[in-house]
Amino acid sequence: MRVIFAIFLIIAVGFPVSGHAIGGKPILAPEMVAASLIARQRSLPQTTGYCWRFVKRALLAAGAVSSYPKTNYAHEAGRELVENHGFIKLKVSNPWKAPVGAVLVYGPNRKFKAGHVEIRGSNDFISDYRGRRPADFKFIGAYALVGSSDKLALR
Repeated sequence: MRVIFAIFLIIAVGFPVSGHAIGGKPILAPEMVAASLIARQRSLPQTTGYCWRFVKRALLAAGAVSSYPKTNYAHEAGRELVENHGFIKLKVSNPWKAPVGAVLVYGPNRKFKAGHVEIRGSNDFISDYRGRRPADFKFIGAYALVGSSDKLALR
């Protein structure tokens, strides 16, 4: 069943997903790409202000996390995913360069004290809504589940 799912993801997003790096770039766990597809299906036409809630639910539904993340604020997402759910922080300083399925975390700004979180889609950025561009917040980092060989290379 997992092989069939991986083949579906290759067709759906246009690249392989497994636990190994190709050409030095990490390949995310299939659950990460699945989370982006689930988030896309559940996204709304405009923001509700509950980005982290939508992302948490997509990660849980995809099996990327085994329990519902407990933090309240979007800017805390990266720390919690690393400390409690086995994610790693990717070496990405630009949201456009993040791989499909990566969880992108942003710091607070004047309007949104909680920050923002979204999942990188194949050609969009997804949370409670879909945007063609990354959020206009200070980028904290990209986080993901990757295979065990990739975890060593990315530290």
